Amino acid sequence: MNQTRSLLIVAWLTVAALLWMAWDKEHVAPAAAQSATAASSPIQANAPSSSVPAVPTALPATAPTAAASPAAVGSTPLLSVTTDVLHVTLDGGALHSADVLRYPQTDDPGSPSIRLFADDPAHFFEAQSGWVSTTGAAPTHEAGFVPEGSQRDFTLSG
Repeated sequence: MNQTRSLLIVAWLTVAALLWMAWDKEHVAPAAAQSATAASSPIQANAPSSSVPAVPTALPATAPTAAASPAAVGSTPLLSVTTDVLHVTLDGGALHSADVLRYPQTDDPGSPSIRLFADDPAHFFEAQSGWVSTTGAAPTHEAGFVPEGSQRDFTLSG
């Protein structure tokens, strides 16, 4: 009986020591690992090079863009696009506001629809996009998008 009790105590102490080492490795190692890998890129450290596709290099800021004209950059008019689901406001390559029309913010009658993107300072969230080309110059998010004609409000039926 005395031997069984001793073996159980030794087994319990072994399990406790293993749990302590696992906890210590989990909570102390990330700080040391972050300082060791701070100089290297996270993509280079975590991903094998054969599984990552080649990324085209960015064009220099002085390269001419295909869609940019002197009048279009910085002075693009706001465009309004309404579908059966969304109402968005665009300016060049930036999405300034997007409202989900079918879903109000609350159940109250007359409640405004949910806003996904907003350009007001209290809830600022915008999306910008551009093109990437491997063969030449491509417009960026700063290149103005100017639709043909004078129409600025578009309604798309769904």
